Amino acid sequence: MTIERLSIEGFRNIHGLRLHPSRRINLIWGANAAGKTSFLEALDCLGRGRSFRSHLARQLVRRGEEAFVLSARILDEGPGAVDLGMERSTRGWRLRVKGEKVESLREFARLLPTQVLHPESHELVHGPSQLRREYIDWGVFHVEQAYGALWQRYHRVVKQRNRALRTGMSESVIRAWDPQLAELAERLHVSRERYLRHLDPHVYAYAARLMGERAGATLSLELKSGWNRHGPLGTGLAQTLATDRERGFTSLGAHRANMLVRYQGGAAGETASRGEQKLIVGVLRLAQLACLKAQTGRPGILLVDDVGAELDEENFLRLLEGIHELGAQAFLTATTHLELPGSCATDSKVFHVKHGQISEVL
Repeated sequence: MTIERLSIEGFRNIHGLRLHPSRRINLIWGANAAGKTSFLEALDCLGRGRSFRSHLARQLVRRGEEAFVLSARILDEGPGAVDLGMERSTRGWRLRVKGEKVESLREFARLLPTQVLHPESHELVHGPSQLRREYIDWGVFHVEQAYGALWQRYHRVVKQRNRALRTGMSESVIRAWDPQLAELAERLHVSRERYLRHLDPHVYAYAARLMGERAGATLSLELKSGWNRHGPLGTGLAQTLATDRERGFTSLGAHRANMLVRYQGGAAGETASRGEQKLIVGVLRLAQLACLKAQTGRPGILLVDDVGAELDEENFLRLLEGIHELGAQAFLTATTHLELPGSCATDSKVFHVKHGQISEVL
């Protein structure tokens, strides 16, 4: 799918924006603090219901405004044109699809699969495990229809068990949650494993292209379940009950899973330079969109903030070519008017941003 038309009202420092982007590459350039990142944040909100810079939606409302309003017309090979509308105010979310009210943010987010590369993206490699769980869960969510509801059910059970732990309830009450938690955790793990098997060939292909055949061959992903797979999770929960009581939370389960990123024989966070880490994240994001396209026919949308940061010219060009060959719609920001290589310049548009106003460069 692609965004054909976009409107942004009252978001950060952007107001009254109307845009008709290219179906392929869109370059948005301007000085720092001009509104480039805010523009990408608005697109991220449409695609995920939150910004890559802040999980607090109220911080995204323009100063002096009561709400932000985002709307877009997206083109999809399946249902054709779909109009999306999102409003966030002090009263909460208001979501519409084709003019009809939508109650679930999860349901809304399924319509516009969006991936982001930004200057802190290297944290996916060496940062907290939550970022890597979110990476996997995004992929499974967009290829398995029932995964979102399964994920929600599992986390509700974990919250209930944690509440029982914190409030000092009896062992029988706490353990009553264990069978359901174990069953749902196993189902989540199976879905995650299946997804990584589908993702692996795309990771290899993009690693070879962006990092070179030799380096790319050393990049791999490994899923850790969050409990000892040599025994049932229920047994592990019983064995850690006393420790969980002391800590007040459940220490085993799918919510403790991790995706190990290995590179050149070790953890990528330790063996890769900062520039290599950013390339690795580029590989992982492009591979995920390619996997999405292979499994659903929908290529998704890629947002790249400060596209040239920490990459030399050669790696920058490789990344651009990878984005172009993916065939997905991309929005790239930069502080200068970059010259796109010949292949990438095809079906591209350039926009200039200043003081929150964005205009097409003809």
